[in-house]
Amino acid sequence: MAMGTLYYNWFKPRSIAIRVLAKLLDLDLDFIHINGSEDAGAAYLALNPLGKIPTYVDQDGFVLTECTAVLTYIATQYQHKKSLLGANQQEYFKVQQWLSFANSELLVSMGGALYPIMKDFKTEIVCDADDCARMLLRELQVLDDHLAGRTYLVGESLTIADLLMNSFIGCGIQVFHQSWWDDYPNIARWFLPIYNLPENKAVAGELAKFEKEIPPALQGKKAQRALETAQVDELDSVMLRDEQPSAVLVSP
Repeated sequence: MAMGTLYYNWFKPRSIAIRVLAKLLDLDLDFIHINGSEDAGAAYLALNPLGKIPTYVDQDGFVLTECTAVLTYIATQYQHKKSLLGANQQEYFKVQQWLSFANSELLVSMGGALYPIMKDFKTEIVCDADDCARMLLRELQVLDDHLAGRTYLVGESLTIADLLMNSFIGCGIQVFHQSWWDDYPNIARWFLPIYNLPENKAVAGELAKFEKEIPPALQGKKAQRALETAQVDELDSVMLRDEQPSAVLVSP
């Protein structure tokens, strides 16, 4: 008998993190794919009235929605198999902090910033795309600064916070490619070993690369500096032209 049922979507990063957790814990779960709320069906809406994904149903019928709650619940229920919640109580709450940051801050900004680029994928726009882009870059810098000198987000071992954050960062790297490696070296150093875990690769697959036109606000620090230099050079050229004296025609 299966230990529980996960209703998921193969593409959505919130679902990916939970499936990776199930792999790491070697759990026998039933997996049911849901495309979205518009075709979820009455049975699924009875479990999750908003039709959002994912939803987890334990073997005793206990229903849980929201990915951070599902990750924490599963990791707690099976922590005898592998501890993924931190080494002590303080680390546990730090794990919760980074889960919240990833799900409530980073993914929200990333979704709004990526929508104009990835129009062929459905997402919910929660703010203006330019505002989301600015917030995303600030959040990435916060994350990069935190990861300086660290192998994991919290403590000295892998936690569910790493799984969720890694899944979200993977979405961005598929679009922004090299610019994120160049601009956020600590994120890049942290990201690859976790993404390349066999359990993660079995779920997420090889890291895809989408060739999309990136708006200037998201083209990376090097591109931004080049753009700013070009704008300054253009302004200097205009000012120099305006300062040159005009020719005066003197009649004989």
